[in-house]
Formats: sequence, structure tokens, C-alpha cells
Amino acid sequence: MAEFFIGLAILVGLILLRIPVALAMGLVGTAFPILGMTWAQARVPAPRTTVLLATEPVWAGAIGALAGELITASMALGCALIVVGVLVSEGVLSWRPKRAALAAVPFGTDLEKGRLP
Repeated sequence: MAEFFIGLAILVGLILLRIPVALAMGLVGTAFPILGMTWAQARVPAPRTTVLLATEPVWAGAIGALAGELITASMALGCALIVVGVLVSEGVLSWRPKRAALAAVPFGTDLEKGRLP
């Protein structure tokens, strides 16, 4: 009978020990960062917020690499694709002709409408 109470005491002790740890991890690891992110997003223009959120995995990989995590070729390729995607969405990289080149195109052509032949 004593073993039952010892086991019960150990189980209750483990549960009581884990509840504060779980609460702390939930608050520190999830709630506070989300609150901070939503606070910052309200004060930053939408395009800048999009760039920051899109590059979040790249920053996580960079911090992981600095902390000693092994970065595989597929992880590096994924980071490169994210960066290229952000650059294309921001207009830094483009495969379309610039607006000045479009000004010389006659009205009504496919190229003037933004479609490449």
C-alpha cells in the first residue's frame, strides 16, 4: 500500500512541476512573441511586414547556423528561394521590361497590357 502512495506522490509531484514549466513555455515561447509581433505589425507598413514575415524562416535558419545547427543543401536552397521570392515580389528582381520601355509600345498590344509574347 505504501508503494501506491509513493507512486501517487511522485506522479502528483511531476504533474505539479510540469504545469508551471508548461505555462512558462506557453507564455515566453508563444504568447509574448505573438503579442510583440502583432504590436509591431500595427506600426509597420504592410509591404515591410510581408517581407519580414516571409523571411522569418531564413532568419531562423541563420540563427540556427550561428548556434551550431547543421545546414543542409536543401535548407540552403529553400532559404535562397525565399530570398529570391521576396526580391521578385518587391520588384528588385524582374523579368518584365521596365515601364519606360513599355511607354514606346503602341497602345493595345499584348506587351503594353503587361503580357509578354
